[in-house]
Amino acid sequence: MALYTNGIYRAAGNQYNGGIVQSNYSLVNGIVSGSGSYWHASQFDTPITPCSTSNKVLILVSLGSVSGESNTQGFQVRRNGSEIDAMRAASNGSRPRLTFRGARNWSNDSNHTEGAHIILLDSPGTTSTVTYRLYAKGESNSTVYINRTQNNTNGSDSYQGNTCSSMTVFEISD
Repeated sequence: MALYTNGIYRAAGNQYNGGIVQSNYSLVNGIVSGSGSYWHASQFDTPITPCSTSNKVLILVSLGSVSGESNTQGFQVRRNGSEIDAMRAASNGSRPRLTFRGARNWSNDSNHTEGAHIILLDSPGTTSTVTYRLYAKGESNSTVYINRTQNNTNGSDSYQGNTCSSMTVFEISD
């Protein structure tokens, strides 16, 4: 689904030059999993073609539930597959430079999960199509699950339910 506009107008009728120019949205309602160092969760790929090189892109990532074979899962949001310093933590020793991370509620619990969310602002500086992508990395490169628990047992309790996740991008004009 995309939203486009040629301008934002105040109630009095005069045009305001800043605002949302367009948007794009990727819904991920299936189970996503992978392992290794920063594997690409391609289901989240969300392209947008900026209208101006001076426009920004607002990125919203919402993961309904995150779990894995270890306690912590790390994520990076990348532009066209490239790490962007403005969209990850500052360098600090040998620590991973993540955009955000998720975790199980407590150690060795494979039934419970938490959601993970981030809002970012990027300056792509181009009018060519850019695709925002999600990369995941489990603790010690273990398996990461999105939209399900590690245990994934069937049942009627809320902790056994699967979830949906999404990535939304908005082009923002000056």
